[in-house]
Amino acid sequence: MESAQDKKIKVLYIGGWGRSGSTILGKILGQTDGFFLSGETRFFWKRGLLENWYCGCGLPFHECFTWQEIVRQTAFDKEDVEQMLLFIDRLKAKSLFFKAGLMREIILSGAFGQLTNLYTSMTGVTGARVIVDTSKHPGYAWMLNQTPGLEIYLLHLVRDPRGVANSWAKKNLDTRGNRSTMAHYNFFQSTRQWLAWNMLYENIKTDFPERYLFMRYEDFVQRPQAHLAHIFEFLGEPNQHLINDQKDTFLKPTHTLSGNYNRFETGIVRLTPDDDWIRNMNKYHKSIISLLAFPLMLKYHYKF
Repeated sequence: MESAQDKKIKVLYIGGWGRSGSTILGKILGQTDGFFLSGETRFFWKRGLLENWYCGCGLPFHECFTWQEIVRQTAFDKEDVEQMLLFIDRLKAKSLFFKAGLMREIILSGAFGQLTNLYTSMTGVTGARVIVDTSKHPGYAWMLNQTPGLEIYLLHLVRDPRGVANSWAKKNLDTRGNRSTMAHYNFFQSTRQWLAWNMLYENIKTDFPERYLFMRYEDFVQRPQAHLAHIFEFLGEPNQHLINDQKDTFLKPTHTLSGNYNRFETGIVRLTPDDDWIRNMNKYHKSIISLLAFPLMLKYHYKF
């Protein structure tokens, strides 16, 4: 019989290239009893501890009681933070093609101990059964999966690369962040990253036997409650009805660390597909993106 001391922390990791719907999916799951939405936790050391970005609750990181209690319990010193910043800065997606070398770097950096400490503190402070981590990065997902004490459930979230590129091209305001606008990429940069990150997820998904779930953003928006039920079943958690038949959901504030500016959105939200790229993106860009992303678009059943 598994003792409380041996029980692993359950983490739902939402992975995939940015602008694929991870923030809204994470926000909805963060309303679930027993779930804690930590947001893009890989930025805890930089955007949280050092840069004091705004938490999803609306307060700066250093003024958010929940995160400050987590920080107090982790008791990281200056050297711990510097080591993690150096390691995460070197954690490039391409490293996953050389897993043995990456494992050696992780061990030497002491990252395993810090990660176990952080996620243990999150569950201790919030009382959560499940941590929802929307970090997206494939290297961070693989690293968490090697971390003692954590049980990672990988949700691979994908969106049509044309819609992703259209979203990245917008200069969206981040009125509460440390920047006036969020990062943006041109259609070529976005598609290159979409391909690279999703190919890496195809490479590492065998490391998550029975704990890997693939989901398309477009399918989730069409039938959100059905897909949420699938996620709860995947996690072995009781199903909770979070969205009504009109695709409306009520969002309370969460303690989302980093992520899209809509992490601050609260109140009644209606899920609608973000498909203005179909009408507004020019045919040339659509064709080039489709040509570049052809192999995975075919695999993921996107029409050309």
